[in-house]
Amino acid sequence: MTETNIQADHSVVKRLGHWTRQSTLQVRARNGKVVLDLRSPQIDGAPIRLHGNACDSQVRIQRAGVAELTSLRSLARLKELHRAHRPVASER
Repeated sequence: MTETNIQADHSVVKRLGHWTRQSTLQVRARNGKVVLDLRSPQIDGAPIRLHGNACDSQVRIQRAGVAELTSLRSLARLKELHRAHRPVASER
């Protein structure tokens, strides 16, 4: 299946109800807000892949069941965050 593209540029975009059958979503938001309702029986139970960028934005997901978020950042960025939050020698 192809992916669904959603863009919010200085705006609010809401996708509610039965709006897609795709399980891959590409979201691009800049100074905006995106609300995605993923509770449709057409996609319920299927793994959902959410890709994209959000700059000074908010993305909200509404989905039944348990949501598992993975790979929110690149491995390099994750390592950088761990290094930045390590206690210094004087705090140990």
